[in-house]
Amino acid sequence: MMWQQIRLTVIVTAVIALLALVVMRLALPPLPAVKLAGNDAAEWMIPTTHKEDPKFKVEQLISRNLWKEPAVIAGMAEEIKPLTPPDWRIAAVVKVGASNQLVISFKDNPANLQTLNVGDKLPGGFPIVRIEQNWVVISINGKQSMLSVGRN
Repeated sequence: MMWQQIRLTVIVTAVIALLALVVMRLALPPLPAVKLAGNDAAEWMIPTTHKEDPKFKVEQLISRNLWKEPAVIAGMAEEIKPLTPPDWRIAAVVKVGASNQLVISFKDNPANLQTLNVGDKLPGGFPIVRIEQNWVVISINGKQSMLSVGRN
């Protein structure tokens, strides 16, 4: 009985495969013929690459200051760095409601704490643009600068 089921399955599968081949032969168009190129065909041309002089590239790399301070561009004023540190420091950032406040202390009297909000000016005269938990953004001559909080 088992062999009859297997034999029937094989016969049905063979008939379905033959019918599929007949349908494919009648329904599908024939494959295009492959034509080989004759002797008069042009050869493939590989484009040439742009070749640079390696010595020129090495000179360009040597002339750049990759790991040094950037060179001062003519006409731009050099940034003046203070010779002494300021007499105040950032003590903390305190969350008040939905906003943060900056707490600063002064060198001469560390117990004297002052709280500042966004828009207030630091003792150096620079306005506070943004206060976050770990950093503060201030505006220095129209450029924004970040000050870290909690690091010496």
